Amino acid sequence: MKRVLNLLNRPKTVLLYCLLFLAFHLFSSESWFKIWAQYRDIERMERSISEAELRILDLDQKLKQSKDLHFIEMQAKERLGLVRGDEYVFLFPEENN
Repeated sequence: MKRVLNLLNRPKTVLLYCLLFLAFHLFSSESWFKIWAQYRDIERMERSISEAELRILDLDQKLKQSKDLHFIEMQAKERLGLVRGDEYVFLFPEENN
């Protein structure tokens, strides 16, 4: 009993024992590895969230663009080859070189 009381009067020794116990517990029960794996998972999920947020911003921009009449007209001309009634289309033969 006297030995325990003597030990409690030395805070540096108590701190050392606590740190040794904590290190032993972390490494012996694989808790450290579980914490490290969870930390990696959190980083991976945060990157995934950032990528998803960027994709959402891109899709929002495309949605706003798709409501613009000028954009719709340009897409109809480029993709479908449509023209307005008052426009003329000139087709030139391609040269075979």
